[in-house]
Amino acid sequence: MKKALYLTLLGLSFIGIPLFIFGIINTKVSLKYETNHGNDCISLVTGNDLCLTIKVMQGLIVLCFIIIITLLVFRKRILAK
Repeated sequence: MKKALYLTLLGLSFIGIPLFIFGIINTKVSLKYETNHGNDCISLVTGNDLCLTIKVMQGLIVLCFIIIITLLVFRKRILAK
């Protein structure tokens, strides 16, 4: 793997974590103001399942962590020429 691709994957993973955290916070605000009850997950404004969106973003955060750890642990093997 070329060094540029390695650094790009590492950088995108580091940027993705705070971005997805912000997305979860934003979706929780929508969950509070766009539903009738605290137990509802469907937005009255857009019709989207907000709980599913939160779960997907949590999964993406875990994926970013796994990518970062994998890239750092196997750095020498990945960048070997």
